Amino acid sequence: MSGIAKSTFIITILNFCGIIFSFISSLVIAKIFGAGREMDVYFAATAVPLFLTVVFVSSLSVTFLPVFTEYKNKGKDEVWIVVSSILNIGIGFALFLTLLIVVFSLPLMKFLDPGFGVEKAQLAADLLRWFAPVVVFTLINELTASIYYSHSQFITPLLNKIISPTVTILFIFLFSSSVHVKSIIWASVVGMLVQTILLTFHIDKRLGFKYYFIFNYRHPGVKKVFKLIVPLVLGALIYRIIPVFDRYIASQLREGDISYLGYSFKLYSQLPLIISTGLTLSIFPLLAQSATDRDWINLRMTMSKAMRMVLFISIPVTVVLFLFGDSVIELFFQRGAFRSVDTLYTSRALAFYVLALPIAVFGDILSKGYYILQDTVTPAILGIIEIAVYFSSVYILLPFLGFLALPASYAIYYNFSAVNIYFVRTKIGNTGGKTIFLSFLKYVLSAMISSGICFIFIHSVENIVLKNIIILCSLGIYFLVNRFVFKTQESITLTYYVRKLLKFNFS
Repeated sequence: MSGIAKSTFIITILNFCGIIFSFISSLVIAKIFGAGREMDVYFAATAVPLFLTVVFVSSLSVTFLPVFTEYKNKGKDEVWIVVSSILNIGIGFALFLTLLIVVFSLPLMKFLDPGFGVEKAQLAADLLRWFAPVVVFTLINELTASIYYSHSQFITPLLNKIISPTVTILFIFLFSSSVHVKSIIWASVVGMLVQTILLTFHIDKRLGFKYYFIFNYRHPGVKKVFKLIVPLVLGALIYRIIPVFDRYIASQLREGDISYLGYSFKLYSQLPLIISTGLTLSIFPLLAQSATDRDWINLRMTMSKAMRMVLFISIPVTVVLFLFGDSVIELFFQRGAFRSVDTLYTSRALAFYVLALPIAVFGDILSKGYYILQDTVTPAILGIIEIAVYFSSVYILLPFLGFLALPASYAIYYNFSAVNIYFVRTKIGNTGGKTIFLSFLKYVLSAMISSGICFIFIHSVENIVLKNIIILCSLGIYFLVNRFVFKTQESITLTYYVRKLLKFNFS
């Protein structure tokens, strides 16, 4: 089996295990805390640190890898000077942000969640102070994980996806009766700390990492990273603010609305990880190397294949969850403190969120075209335009849809981002747009056929387990229609790799 296939398989398996553990932790949280006051406060308190990690930490990690790839061929000492400087400067900045959050937690919560009363705002501020250190730990983890990925070592960083939900489950059972929702906060911080220890333990022996306590901001490599990151951060401060904005709006609506949005978005956000992360993590170093070698033909071919594959997988998932998401949520979540009304509103929000899934996973591959070309200005400008579309949609739809205006606007916002396709094509050339579009039509038609069959049978049964079995069968029908009716390349490729995986050899 080829190197990329092995890497994708390892990443997919570890991601899948992480998703399963994360899903179990979500079930435990839903059963014990339900959807109400405490979970509203939890989702509100965690919004700001998570926003900062997405803006600064994620931006740094995607701009760091192409520069690291460039410098690692120039000598070991040179590359580790660059890495150490970026790491030290980043940690210093993250500590500064963490201190600001801790000091100004209460006024921050009052400003961002105006619908909270005094008691809820104080509880949210307390949770925020405990949660703030994740900014520092996430930065360390993301940068060290990028080093592992650049050496095609995926197991160690991806084990973190299992550690975090496992710690969450453990802490909830140990502390939820005494500290309530704070147990989830403690679990997140401890989980991040464990991940940091795992990633940095013996990194010098495993990857040859050599740490220098220096802040060489004048080094050309360091300057290049921060030159790339500035427009990305400036844009992300605006277009990544959606979760914070959502909490601001929802805090002024009914109690529980923040929880419905939080649960549904958490479920939705796992789907792109399942579908595209294995491919994106394994091909990103290859794309970066192709760009460095100026091998545009191989770059375009790799991107085109990856985009068709993620669409092939995401289309049926989108259709199924849009039509039958209530049955899925009822089976897994409706127990304990999570009531039938919580199932209803969470599934309605999820139905809107999943409409963004195809373009989200497609764009995850497409965006790599910007980063490997070290262009962070174009996505930043487009992101600002897209967020303006989102804000406008929310205020237009809010009187008609209530809290559902937020996930509906999210779907509109993400599908509007398809304009990125044009700009990537102008930079790297034709990525097989016609082939991708024709394949997309076949996937949609196959999903409609399989879901139509599912719709006929699912309304003839009452048992919730049988309903979900029928839903799973519809996904199988989707694959069979693609394989034997439309004979799409992706279904043929998937069949080939399934056969190969049955004989998989890690050597």
